[in-house]
Amino acid sequence: MIESSQALALALNEKGDNAEAENVYRLAFQEAKRARLPGKMAQVLCNLGLFYSEVDQQEKAENALRLSVKAAMKSESDKMLGRSLACLGIYLQHQGELVEARTHLVKAIERLPKAHSDRFSAMGHLFAIRDGSVCSCYGDSSRKAISAIVEEIVRQSLPAGLLKSISFGSELSVELAREATEEEIGNLQDLVEAAMGQIRSQVKRQRR
Repeated sequence: MIESSQALALALNEKGDNAEAENVYRLAFQEAKRARLPGKMAQVLCNLGLFYSEVDQQEKAENALRLSVKAAMKSESDKMLGRSLACLGIYLQHQGELVEARTHLVKAIERLPKAHSDRFSAMGHLFAIRDGSVCSCYGDSSRKAISAIVEEIVRQSLPAGLLKSISFGSELSVELAREATEEEIGNLQDLVEAAMGQIRSQVKRQRR
């Protein structure tokens, strides 16, 4: 019921019925609260915060996102806490609160699964803060995030000292620290393809 209510709220928002969308989100939150489900409370609050941000009610947006983090802390779910932290960090970055945004984004990255789409978004925004550039919402810092995630996944399965770096420009580029055997090259190619496939599948699941 909570999930279907959030889907309804999103549909109402897309139709432009923002007042009813807000009402449905609030009803979903109350249902989660009555059921004593802090993870669901955090999820609804996160979506409500994003909704408020979209309709330019920034004070309400920030409050909902902060409450989402508090609820997620009680959920005992690193994944939900990571998602809430990522949403709050990205929101604060958009508001120009870069110091606090960085703190939340780092914590989100530590908690989310390696190929999770929210981790990908958090990394892209963190790179933008570090580089002093616009985030992937307004520019293209996403390639650095892809490179970092793929390198992290691949490196842990390769022999120590083989991989120097992975970068993603117009195409994926792999730099080795030493000459590799044919077997290592084949293994490296398989790992890179698997990592990219993992990222794509996670993104697709998160968009459903």
